[in-house]
Amino acid sequence: MSTDEFAEGQLPSPPRILVGVDGSDDAMRAVMYALGTAERTGYDIWLVHAVDDGVLTSGWGVVYDPTILSSVGEEALAVAKLFLSDNGFPAERVRSEVLMGHPTAVLADPIQQVYDAMWQPDYPEILLEPTGPPSIT
Repeated sequence: MSTDEFAEGQLPSPPRILVGVDGSDDAMRAVMYALGTAERTGYDIWLVHAVDDGVLTSGWGVVYDPTILSSVGEEALAVAKLFLSDNGFPAERVRSEVLMGHPTAVLADPIQQVYDAMWQPDYPEILLEPTGPPSIT
């Protein structure tokens, strides 16, 4: 589920800071860092939450409703967007989406977009992960 999507092979414009959001304190620190960086650079912010579909079936045979898990991701994104808005960051400069699937697999496309953008002249991107240092290109 996405608030907006790019056409195949199209890169976002202007440059965006990609931030993984999972509702944790570390993720909110990444959002805070992204806010400061976006204010300094003029970049937009791209918030992404991945719902691990591997947890849809528990060890006890309980099947979880993916819409419930997706709504939890939407809530985490809403908190991050509210933080950005409360700090004066324009809503039109924020993209957010919930991706269904194993995080490593579904985050590969947004990360690939950032990686591909690194090879475009005058098109820097920043990737923020809740538990890792920022990668600024």
